[in-house]
Amino acid sequence: MIHKKAVVMAAAALFSAVAFIAPTSAVAASPEFDFAKSAPEGPEPGSPCTSNAVVKACYQSDGDKIYIKDMKADGQAASTDWSIMGGRYGQCATKLRAGNWGVCDKDFPERKTIQLTIWYSGHSESTMATT
Repeated sequence: MIHKKAVVMAAAALFSAVAFIAPTSAVAASPEFDFAKSAPEGPEPGSPCTSNAVVKACYQSDGDKIYIKDMKADGQAASTDWSIMGGRYGQCATKLRAGNWGVCDKDFPERKTIQLTIWYSGHSESTMATT
């Protein structure tokens, strides 16, 4: 009986140590995916942007908004990947017609760095900004 009690206590101690070292809240975040809503205007002047011949993406820190514009009328959706230093990441895509701004309204933590990356034919363009 004493041996069984020792095994149970050892198992409980090991479980407690694992829970302390790797709490469940430390599990990697799932990616966030949003479709942009129509935006009558683009981002505020001076907002950091990245663009190529197909897509333009900008980050507006006032309101944590990611703006996206499909620059080519080819029937394909345009998107930008975004990531925040510290683990949160996702994608903002638009199915709006070419030439129209769309916006994904986010809620990011303050004073973090955000990176926007757009892809085209295997090449990427990116920009970084502070939330």
